[in-house]
Amino acid sequence: MGSNYSLPLLIVREGTCALFGRNWLSDVKLDWETLPGLNQIGSLGIAIYIRNNINVIDVHRSEEFELIAIIASLHKGKHMLICGVYHPPRHSYQEEDLMDYLIDLADTFLENFPDGVWCGGDLNQMDISRLQSLSGWCSLQSQSTEFE
Repeated sequence: MGSNYSLPLLIVREGTCALFGRNWLSDVKLDWETLPGLNQIGSLGIAIYIRNNINVIDVHRSEEFELIAIIASLHKGKHMLICGVYHPPRHSYQEEDLMDYLIDLADTFLENFPDGVWCGGDLNQMDISRLQSLSGWCSLQSQSTEFE
């Protein structure tokens, strides 16, 4: 109470999801139960935002991990699996279980639609080299995106 902070600002259209940068949480302590709008999104998990003219043919939400995936139908009969994942610094599962889950999800998609997979998110201290070795994927982000 009564403290001042200099924090990054996110501006969103009124009536959309509540946005609050995760880096703010180390400075600003919140009473999550009383924040308006959070009950509308169900939980504080991962999200994928797409344009309303993209044809989403399936949505997959993991009950084990903070992961959501969509299959989008693109032009010329192409499809894409788009995954969003959050691997928190402190988690109750084995890291390799999340890797296996991601790879199985992608492999199942590729068996039906050999078009493309895009996976993004916040993997924190996950062993990306191990994920790349197991999956054959390549990482486009080679350094931390953590704010100073």
